[in-house]
Amino acid sequence: MRKHIFLFFSLLLLCVAAVASTPRASYYILEDPTLKLQADDALLQFRQGKFTLQQTKQFNPGFTKSVYWLAVEINETQHPDSLRLVIGQTVINRIDFYSIEDKAKLLYQTGDHFKYSHRPMLTVDYSFPLSNQSYLYLLRIDKHNESLQLTFDTFNIAGFISEETNNSLITGILSGVVVLLLVIGLYLTIITRQRIYTFYLLYITSGWLWVLADLGVGFKYLWPESTWFASRSRPVFATLTIALSLQYIIYYLGGLKSKILQRSLQAISLFALLFSLLMLIPVEVYNANLLSWVLLISIPATVISYIVLSLLALTLEALRKNIMAMFYLGALIPLMLLTVISVLNHSGAIDISGTFLERYGVAIGYVCEAIILTFGLVYRFNNYRLEKERLQVDFERNQKENAKALLETEANERKRIADELHDIAGSMLSAAKLNITSIREKNLIPEAEAKLKLQKAEEAIEAVSGSVRNLSHALSPIMIDKIGFKRSVQNITSFFNSSGKINIETVVIGFDELDPESENIYSTLYSIIYELVNNIVKHANASNAIIQLIEHDDSFVLIAEDNGKGLEKEFDKQNTKGLNGIISKINYFNGSIVLDNTGKGLIISIEIPKTPYEKKDNPG
Repeated sequence: MRKHIFLFFSLLLLCVAAVASTPRASYYILEDPTLKLQADDALLQFRQGKFTLQQTKQFNPGFTKSVYWLAVEINETQHPDSLRLVIGQTVINRIDFYSIEDKAKLLYQTGDHFKYSHRPMLTVDYSFPLSNQSYLYLLRIDKHNESLQLTFDTFNIAGFISEETNNSLITGILSGVVVLLLVIGLYLTIITRQRIYTFYLLYITSGWLWVLADLGVGFKYLWPESTWFASRSRPVFATLTIALSLQYIIYYLGGLKSKILQRSLQAISLFALLFSLLMLIPVEVYNANLLSWVLLISIPATVISYIVLSLLALTLEALRKNIMAMFYLGALIPLMLLTVISVLNHSGAIDISGTFLERYGVAIGYVCEAIILTFGLVYRFNNYRLEKERLQVDFERNQKENAKALLETEANERKRIADELHDIAGSMLSAAKLNITSIREKNLIPEAEAKLKLQKAEEAIEAVSGSVRNLSHALSPIMIDKIGFKRSVQNITSFFNSSGKINIETVVIGFDELDPESENIYSTLYSIIYELVNNIVKHANASNAIIQLIEHDDSFVLIAEDNGKGLEKEFDKQNTKGLNGIISKINYFNGSIVLDNTGKGLIISIEIPKTPYEKKDNPG
């Protein structure tokens, strides 16, 4: 009993398998090299058995000068009204679709030479609804003087919808990845403003437009009304992508060591660009056999030259340990491999028609290349950022070293001038005063008028000697250790107050005990105060001013306020040498300065941290 049950189910499964394996349709091909065969004549030849039965659902003659007739015979067990015939070639110049009842009846005319809206079903592939009035259909497929790769199949409604959904989903995912990469490239372009990122955007965009044109998506969404551009979009974007790619390689690698190789790449790039522009000339050239052959040969030759020279350039640079060349080489190999397979398929050397690799191979290879190139650009950008930071650190270090040298030079020069004023000029004035006093006291000149003149000269020398002494103390802080920091600062203001043109009040809080580690800061504060007071007297036209110097636990604060004319509205501190020098000194100690133009004068607030800049920059 069990054996009978087992045998019954085995026979049932075999029947189901036999039914499932029964093809929905049979396909036949007839070549028409004359281009003149009419539908009724083709039908007659079909009935005479001159069509060739296809064992597979693809046909790849490569480059052809002929028109081909496809006969689709629906099996009697299928209901044609529930079927869709799909021609899996996205770029065909013209398809005439005939339904055969008693004779051939033209139902549809479509192809790239018709607007996209002219298609019977608005799908990327050429899809035709089948009618229950006929079980035989003829399709005249015209792509003469071009390369033809043809796939054909019939689907029921559910299978047709599933196939369209899968195709749309795959194309959408790949396009989304490319858009994301373009956003990253645009960000890098805006941040760096370097030409290489602009070439990246152009290259990726052009290449993906070629992919969309090859998938038929471009005709559906981007140029559905342009029957002229539909058939030219693929060669236009293919050659434009090659031109941009070669330029991008040169920029990507930072130039090539071999100038001959670089010139060769540039020559092919120029040729590809001119070829792309030639294809945009609005002249119908596809009926000219010679020119069609030239176009057919030029594109593969350009692609092969591009592949060979690009790989050579990248390999040579990679052997020189150029990291960017390694990135590009890794990105280019899968794309080139899949591109070569596609070219061989189009030329008829191999046949991968109807496979996933034929439809999406180049698209996936291009996305992989774009991803790897983006990683390379991110790596390059990271190095660019690190190099920029290093240069900024070097610049700041050099700036501080220059500021330090400037401070030391300024201090030495002030000290030299102050020493000469104090030691030489002061000594000579003292000697002159001593001699005049001696003459006057010894009554060597008895005349009263002469004595009076000697006394006046003595008083003048005394005044000049005092001024020289004050000036020498103001120019150099050498007296800080002797008379203290407060007294030294007060000497500066008293020197300017002695002119009688301005009244400067000085307020010094703290500085009771000087820290030896802050010696340079004391000298800098001293010179800054002198420069500020000098600016107030010379430029501000102020009558009153106040200098406040306060020592906090962790910083020194200096506030200079005057009732002068303040700063002009279009004031540029870069063009003011005095103030620019003060700012340089403050920056040297990592301090800060704020200028407040009150309208009734100027307030300058300065803060310098007590921690020496060497310790702040290099902790520990």
